[in-house]
Amino acid sequence: MIKNGKQKVKGIILKVMGFLTGGTLISMVLLINMDTYSWFTSKMTYNLSVTAATTEDILEKIEIKTVNPKEIVLKKNNSINIEPVIYFSVEGEASDYILHINPIKLKNHKKYTVPINVAVNLKQIIELLNKDNENNNKRVQGTIRIKYLNEFIDEKIDIEFTTKYLFKKFLERLSIRCLNEENEFEIEKHLRKVIMHIDKQARLQSSKFYEKETVAEEIYGSE
Repeated sequence: MIKNGKQKVKGIILKVMGFLTGGTLISMVLLINMDTYSWFTSKMTYNLSVTAATTEDILEKIEIKTVNPKEIVLKKNNSINIEPVIYFSVEGEASDYILHINPIKLKNHKKYTVPINVAVNLKQIIELLNKDNENNNKRVQGTIRIKYLNEFIDEKIDIEFTTKYLFKKFLERLSIRCLNEENEFEIEKHLRKVIMHIDKQARLQSSKFYEKETVAEEIYGSE
């Protein structure tokens, strides 16, 4: 009889523990599901609201000169409170002349100016001079893309640089300023002088190198 009483007590304890454990597990599952559901619904609401928007809903103003652009002007739409990070990419031949354009975060509802920095090296100048002689209207063309939220916004703006503008940019790096910047012949004349000077210096350095090598052979002998 005593054994039967102990077994009943053990059975009752096990049942109580089972109910408590089951209740705890169910509560945990419900809590996890509530958090997951809350996160999911808020995430979906945000995504749906963004998907329903257009470029104009995010950016009120996009300004870029299509010929010889120097900057990009952006303005966030007054109706949104988010702080979008806008990215840029350059495609086409113009990408060889434009330095990397850093992304910008639009915090306020004011105009933001993003500079377009152009860099031209000597090799490119020689190529442009040759092409310019073949075609007086030669221009370097390309495309700037303005992107936001994994290409949700992907605005394409075609641009082009005149050879005269690129020539002037190269001369500016050398601190050379033409008396008449609108005279393309004068600009090209300066460029050819620069190239002839560089070529002369390169030949001079090369001849000095060979002279040293010849003297070394005379002193130490050659095989």
